[in-house]
Amino acid sequence: VVLPQGLESIGPGAFYACRSLAAPVLPSSLVYLGPKAFDKSLWVEDFLQRGEGDFLISGDVLVAYKGEAAEVSVPEGVRLIGPECFAGREALTSIVLPESLEIISEEAFLGCANLTQLSLPSRISIIRDRAFASTGLTEMELPASLHFLGVGAFDSGVNLQYLGSLPRQSAEEASLLLDNRQYRLPALSPSGRQGRVLVSGLSGIQASMEGLAEDYALSVEAGQAEDFAGAWDRVIVEAMPQGAYYRLRLMELTTDMELYDLGSHILTVQGALPPALQGVDVAGFTLDANGQLEALPLTLEEGIWTAQLSRVDGGILLLPREDWTMEWQRSADS
Repeated sequence: VVLPQGLESIGPGAFYACRSLAAPVLPSSLVYLGPKAFDKSLWVEDFLQRGEGDFLISGDVLVAYKGEAAEVSVPEGVRLIGPECFAGREALTSIVLPESLEIISEEAFLGCANLTQLSLPSRISIIRDRAFASTGLTEMELPASLHFLGVGAFDSGVNLQYLGSLPRQSAEEASLLLDNRQYRLPALSPSGRQGRVLVSGLSGIQASMEGLAEDYALSVEAGQAEDFAGAWDRVIVEAMPQGAYYRLRLMELTTDMELYDLGSHILTVQGALPPALQGVDVAGFTLDANGQLEALPLTLEEGIWTAQLSRVDGGILLLPREDWTMEWQRSADS
């Protein structure tokens, strides 16, 4: 991958789990590096497992850190510290930032509970959302060069002293930036290992998905009619006593990252029909990305239902196929 000079933004999860990505050079024009942009890539994984030194630096961007020292000095020449770079390093007590530093990304030092000593360099201009949340810092001088201060960049109890004009606080929808609906599931690993989908929650549910290099956890819980608020509310509430709704959450085990849109992957979920639906014709539904009711094709065989989903967050709704369901499906197909 050749990243051109002039590129200013690399979005969240842009190269997530790219198993063949090796040593891209990040341009000096880069202003925004999204969370998990290179996580699980060959480049980052190779550094974490076999790379020399504690810092993974590309151009003037510090992408990752794997040291365990209490006192750390970031090398001179680094202009941008990447998201989550030092996050969760509880051993870290003090850090020296280089004068070349201009940008500190989202959650760069999140959860460094014992970090108490840090001074911001005179050229710092951007501190993004939650960069120093949940640290041991109690006070901080913000240089006059700072013009962008993200939401929750420092804990509310930190005494902040502005040395210049008031920085512009982030109006970005940070929750959307961190939303992983666009993250891709890893492709099948070169070793050919087939990852598993481990099911928890309701008993009797099984799940599988082809082409995985990692293991995933699928949580299955019984849902309520209210979960479908806004999507055929009345008929759902009336039919729900005879039906069943399964709420699903799919997590990557190694990162605890929740996944929603599965892209080209298909999650197959299977379970036994509840007593109220045995011996009757059953219709399947889910919610689409806009929260609207959507028909979900089902396979029924000897009291076992099987559904295939390309999204997880819509769940699975099973209802008796009555007049309203057939009418709804006809209108949806037209």
